[in-house]
Amino acid sequence: MCFWTQQISTCVPYHTWTIRIVVSAGMCALPTRDQLLMKLNVADDSAEREMRRYIDGSLPIIEYIDKLYISRNINLDW
Repeated sequence: MCFWTQQISTCVPYHTWTIRIVVSAGMCALPTRDQLLMKLNVADDSAEREMRRYIDGSLPIIEYIDKLYISRNINLDW
């Protein structure tokens, strides 16, 4: 629910009512965490380990994009 609250407060100024409804419907169609792990046939501990590996691998990309935004004076008001 925390994600959804943040999503609404961030996107409302930028997206039309139609887009917000479509995103809302899409969010309702997502599986729960347990359902996702079961479909992926992954245990909870190995899923966490893989997610941490993914996050660590993503950090250089995030830093690159951040530097790119700064170099072009693009400011995101998060």
